[in-house]
Amino acid sequence: MKPLNEYRKTRILTATPGELIVMLYDGLLGRVETARKHLVNNNPAEAGVLLNRAHEILHELIGCLDHQRSPELVDSLTALYSYCANLLVEGLGKLDPTKFEEVYGLLKPLRDAWEDAERQVKSGAIDQKVVNE
Repeated sequence: MKPLNEYRKTRILTATPGELIVMLYDGLLGRVETARKHLVNNNPAEAGVLLNRAHEILHELIGCLDHQRSPELVDSLTALYSYCANLLVEGLGKLDPTKFEEVYGLLKPLRDAWEDAERQVKSGAIDQKVVNE
């Protein structure tokens, strides 16, 4: 196995649940931004490939939601992720990169909030139990 692939595998296997969520957001946002650039450069086929993976990540994020703990939050996030998925389809269909920018703008603050929560857990400012509740 290549060293980079081995590093990625180890990073995933040793990550906390919060770190995994941040990784999913990073993968999603990176693909959305790269797809936007492809669309701007008149390469919708490449944008489409990236958006397929972005959709998979959105579905993975929905699958991570715990309906037992906070049904209202789960409903809100599910609606947001579905809205973002629809924007990506619309953006590709209409060749409109501003739809990708909107998705990025909606999801980046959530990614940053997860990263901040993880940082606070690691520093001891927040108990891991609070994050898991």
